[in-house]
Amino acid sequence: MKKNLLFCAYDLNVGGIEKALVNLLNNIDYDKYNVHLLLERKTGVWLSAIPKQVTVEEYTPFSEGNILIRKFKNFLKLLKWKKINKGKYDFSCSFATYSRVCAVTALIASVNSHLWIHSDYTKIYDEKNIKKFFNGIGFKKFKRRIFVSEESMNNIMKFYKDKGNNYVVYNIIDYPAMLKDSREKINDIKTKRTTFINVSRHDDESKRLYRLFNACIKLKKDKYEFDVYLIGDGKDTSDYKKYVKKNKLDDVIHFLGRKSNPYPYYKKADASVVTSYYEGYPVVFLESLVFNVPIISTKVSDWKKLNGIYGIFVENDDDSIYYGMKKFLENGFKITEKYDYRKHNEEILEKLDYFITKKGIY
Repeated sequence: MKKNLLFCAYDLNVGGIEKALVNLLNNIDYDKYNVHLLLERKTGVWLSAIPKQVTVEEYTPFSEGNILIRKFKNFLKLLKWKKINKGKYDFSCSFATYSRVCAVTALIASVNSHLWIHSDYTKIYDEKNIKKFFNGIGFKKFKRRIFVSEESMNNIMKFYKDKGNNYVVYNIIDYPAMLKDSREKINDIKTKRTTFINVSRHDDESKRLYRLFNACIKLKKDKYEFDVYLIGDGKDTSDYKKYVKKNKLDDVIHFLGRKSNPYPYYKKADASVVTSYYEGYPVVFLESLVFNVPIISTKVSDWKKLNGIYGIFVENDDDSIYYGMKKFLENGFKITEKYDYRKHNEEILEKLDYFITKKGIY
């Protein structure tokens, strides 16, 4: 008999978490599992990428009107959902760490509940507020907590005594789909100069793209020949564009906007640049590895596993991004080991099977 699985997420717009979920759903064995996907907002460019075997439903809380009436309506909505779905699933997962709706529904749906943690929240909250954040989504109530990097797991678990139900699971690489999508023809990168790409959400609290712009100011002053293409958008895009224009960087920094298919751009790039202050294990790392593109990045989670083999990793500040890019412009970087995506995926799917069936080596 097939096991019933429930994944809960906020939406399927462009982003690392969302893409990781789509890749995971595209690699599940549907001969073994029935899969439901609960979205707080049934929107996003990747809705069409969800396998046809997945049943998708929406659970959107009421957010308008009088606060007391709103709370009462949400209480009744949750009560109705609980009556239908309590204990219905063999496995449930809150895949959007920050979503209280995802956490609550995942905890109701199965005693075999899992919280997926995609970022190092110690970089966002101090000791008092990190526990407040995680307690607010029922951190201790989940049977297992899944982290996408060892570093974020170790940092967060400094604040909790329970060490026994935590696992590191990297994101799946959907290689066949990525390879197919990478063949799409693009015309917005035509330069013959050294080409850097940055694929990220435009949110400077975490992504720190001003570091990239400031590095470009220095590199341009040093007379280096290069182009930087930004794939993505977000709340800070408008401010970024103003900053680039003000500093006369329009000839080297190019805003391409949101792309549901970034893969052809990796094939045009000489290197990918990550300027983040904090990350889990970035999806950009995995995408760069698949397309054999060197990485220039700050030392975000689990960078040590890649350093010197797949790219140049620098300190978490403006100057270091500049020196990393300068080093690449002067010397290039040769990847010394082909990434084994098959082994990578096999290990992840083995862990997932264990979480679902409680059988295996983990």
